[in-house]
Amino acid sequence: MARTIISVFVASPGDVSDERNALESVVNELNRTWSRTLNLRLELVKWESDVYPNFGAYSQDVINKQINDNYDVFIAMFWSKVGSPTDVADSGTIEEFNRAYQKYTDDPNSVDIMVYFKDQAILPFNNGF
Repeated sequence: MARTIISVFVASPGDVSDERNALESVVNELNRTWSRTLNLRLELVKWESDVYPNFGAYSQDVINKQINDNYDVFIAMFWSKVGSPTDVADSGTIEEFNRAYQKYTDDPNSVDIMVYFKDQAILPFNNGF
């Protein structure tokens, strides 16, 4: 019997790279320990491993075209920033969230959206004063 695959897309700015790595470790551990028992597998989708260099209208467009909103779960993580602006949103992460939310609006059963905020103090910028 084939396992059910649940595709999980993670979106975040660069200041939560440790948390992205932790999420990947959790997904790998769950797949190792529970995949056979539950007859399902989590597939983590992230731009670092699932997007290849290509041409698009702008850099985020390349990610959008390749990921193509083809996921079951959308996880966004934030801490001290939202990321770098794109042609259509305040950041790539916000653009990805907007696409996931549109997917949810079109069909609430098509995606689960989870948004997390890192709860750690943000040190003030040290400008040499």
